[in-house]
Amino acid sequence: MRNEKTDVESELEFLRRQLEDAQKKISMLEARVNEDELLGVLNRRGLEQEIDKAISFGGRYGMIASLIYIDLDDFKQVNDSFGHDAGDAALRHLVGVVEGNIRISDIVGRIGGDEFVLLLWNATQEIAQSKANMLKSILRRRPIMAGGSHHFLSFSFGVAELRKDDTPSVAIGRADQAMYFAKKQRKDVCRIAQAS
Repeated sequence: MRNEKTDVESELEFLRRQLEDAQKKISMLEARVNEDELLGVLNRRGLEQEIDKAISFGGRYGMIASLIYIDLDDFKQVNDSFGHDAGDAALRHLVGVVEGNIRISDIVGRIGGDEFVLLLWNATQEIAQSKANMLKSILRRRPIMAGGSHHFLSFSFGVAELRKDDTPSVAIGRADQAMYFAKKQRKDVCRIAQAS
């Protein structure tokens, strides 16, 4: 009888350890599902979850947060001229500059290709605008090597402060529209300068 009880306890302990191991693996896999494989930042799914939390937190406690939508300028040209490895290096370079110059509480997410969204906690639209300009200035001063020469990266950006009635996709959409407006203005200015 004693041996049977000991065997059952051993079996239960073995099963408990297996369950704990499985739960750890599930947690690791869930985290990876939300992460961009190439860059180690959040992907769109993970980013939208964080934005949703920020919207809820803002509605409950009045905390302000803003998004910066970043689109690398002329990224296709980097890929076409120097290959996809250079393009990947450019994306890593951008992420390194951004992560090195934001607060630990702020979040970087890649939503596709060369487009990124930053979630800045406790930041008004004006603060986010200032931060985006600062990041753009830093990036311009730090070239990457491709094809044996230095290349300077730049990006267009749009900013949107989160609203309590937002959804993540609506907030991202507002920041995206602001980025496209800024990109269009930049291209219009270049056209005017070339025509002069």
